[in-house]
Amino acid sequence: MDKDVEVLDELVIQLRKPVKLGEEIITELRLREPNMGEIEKFTKNMSKWSPLEAMNFFIADIAKISKPAVDLIGGRDGKLAREYLQNFL
Repeated sequence: MDKDVEVLDELVIQLRKPVKLGEEIITELRLREPNMGEIEKFTKNMSKWSPLEAMNFFIADIAKISKPAVDLIGGRDGKLAREYLQNFL
């Protein structure tokens, strides 16, 4: 992480295309700084799954949405979420 760049405590990503999973419609991702326990869980998941799948579980945990919902998020929005959370790893 670049020491000169301040990372936001929270980031809200308005999804370019809402995600519909069952009756639920998700229009935004609300991300925040993960705590150390969440980071530890993510690093353990890296040995269980592919790096992208582990990151999708991490996004789901932090955004408080289901992993299947994260799987439906568009690539550009997913990239923004991954880049934000990478700041804390």
